[in-house]
Amino acid sequence: MKIILKLFFIISILFFVATAYSIPPFKAAAIEFNPEFLAFDTNLPKLVAVAEGAAKQGAKLIVLPEMATSGYIYANREQIMPYLDTIPGKTTAILAPIAKKYHVYIAVGIAEIDKNSRLAYNSAALIGPQGYIGKYRKNGLNSDDTKWAVRGNLGFPVFDTELGKIALVICYDDSYLQSLLLPAVRGANIIAYLTSSDRLPKTEMGWHYNHSTIANIATFSGWMGTYIIGSSRTGLEKNPLTGAITHYVGGASIWDPDGKNLAQAAPSFFNQPSNPETIYAQIDPQLYNNSAKQVLLTRRRPELYSVMNLYRAPLDPDASTQSHKVQALVVQYSPKENDKDTNLKKIKELLLAEKKNNFDLVVLPENSLLGTQDPQSLRRLAEDAYGDTFQAMVDIAQQYHVYLVYGFPEKTSSGYYASVMMIDPNGKSIALYHKSHLNEVDKNWARAGDVLPVVDTSLGRIAFMLGDEVRVPDITNIYAMKRADIIIIPTAWTGDYGREVYVDPGLLMHPYPQHTMTMWYSVAKYAQAYTLVANYIGGKNQYKGGSGLYALDPVEGHYIPEVTIDEKAFRIQFNTIGSNDWWMNQAYLIIGQRVELNPPLTLSDTTACFKLWQQNTAEARHFCW
Repeated sequence: MKIILKLFFIISILFFVATAYSIPPFKAAAIEFNPEFLAFDTNLPKLVAVAEGAAKQGAKLIVLPEMATSGYIYANREQIMPYLDTIPGKTTAILAPIAKKYHVYIAVGIAEIDKNSRLAYNSAALIGPQGYIGKYRKNGLNSDDTKWAVRGNLGFPVFDTELGKIALVICYDDSYLQSLLLPAVRGANIIAYLTSSDRLPKTEMGWHYNHSTIANIATFSGWMGTYIIGSSRTGLEKNPLTGAITHYVGGASIWDPDGKNLAQAAPSFFNQPSNPETIYAQIDPQLYNNSAKQVLLTRRRPELYSVMNLYRAPLDPDASTQSHKVQALVVQYSPKENDKDTNLKKIKELLLAEKKNNFDLVVLPENSLLGTQDPQSLRRLAEDAYGDTFQAMVDIAQQYHVYLVYGFPEKTSSGYYASVMMIDPNGKSIALYHKSHLNEVDKNWARAGDVLPVVDTSLGRIAFMLGDEVRVPDITNIYAMKRADIIIIPTAWTGDYGREVYVDPGLLMHPYPQHTMTMWYSVAKYAQAYTLVANYIGGKNQYKGGSGLYALDPVEGHYIPEVTIDEKAFRIQFNTIGSNDWWMNQAYLIIGQRVELNPPLTLSDTTACFKLWQQNTAEARHFCW
């Protein structure tokens, strides 16, 4: 039976690929629209005008902002009540003729009231040439939403259209990896991202509760292989009842499945608001099938993900209660392939150059003394976990009295593993991680490990990924749920996946450094765990460097990420655990997640239940859980 289901899964992927190739390229539009606050009826014809304008320019998918019918910063349910709409309702009815006339699809944000329960939701509707298709109710509510709206109850639907499979995600949803991972695993080709991308001035009450901007999602598309069409707003909105002012930062953007920014509107600034723009980009359905999506669909290991189903908030016995100052060296060097002695000498020289500085943690690259990814070499040079490489690393750990993390090919009685070892300052092994998510090259020489460990140390709780495991987003979510303070990634990255981070400096408190890599950025942000990366630079394989510290909040930049492309033992320091006065930290991440929606992520893709969920993409029922 399992074989039949696995064959069915493969056939489904092939059908998905064939379908994608049959869809011709089309134009998408992301619209910046500033609704009139304390209004509804006057906003509707304006929405029709901007949607029709985009349709006349040839756009076939049109994405409007969050709460485009009403404005956003309402004080309570009583204040917003006159401006709520049912779905379907007036908004969908007035946009449907545009969708029909121009044969387009329109996603629009609506402050919704359910006609039966009278509950209010921050929602989005999708309208197509045949009329209303479906809706999504925001799951990841922020502090402004909770003044009047309840959490969504429709899961994360994906709507099957002639343009491909479209998911709807609303603004603060993007703070939680599940909001993006669930639609992607369910087969979404495009995420229509409806946002009122805002940043409160630091002089305003509540500024630290919501500094999310459209920059928050900038690295996601290439991680999971989906297009993202991100609408936004510009300028200022003031609530006369409370005096609150919110600044909308603009920056509407469209990203392709490789993570490339195809189009972006200009940022809007508090003291210099910009006019709203409509941006366009060509969507190529042939890119729906891509390497990131294939990794997502084939390399996940749901049997390791059961912790995703546990709601451990507001109190979590695993969470660290104390912040620790960490002074680390990440060693980046140009290796001589398969020459342990030469490479060990180089590492020692780089560490000696930093001897005058204090440090308590050293991180080395993947296969730290070998500088190779060649399967035959790794098998030939594999050794016992406590062999010569271990002894050399113990000497370093004891010499500098530091924790030391390194990678090596391990030979055991049961087979070979791609491994990471952590040694404490006394030279004792305190963690041995076997790479658990193997790529096709790994499978030629190694077995997969079955544990995603988090180890307690005097520096905090530390977790590990090895090399291209960063391509599997679930691991990031697991380490957040397991309350890792630090994630360490020994790697040998040549640029074969991911890309350099690009976020418009106008959307950030501090410009993001050059040579940062999108997936390392995403790991740190979505785990809310400081992420240390040690890569090679140059050498026979032309490694790309980028080693350093990836921080928790790239938008606010409480710790500005630090990276290097030089050969050096790169010194970085930080204090673990995000502060409670930040708009996001790991505790808030855990509290805000909807773990009851996570079961599909923990089901094997061979089970009938998973296939039922994945095929019935627009349904919200729980199927078998």
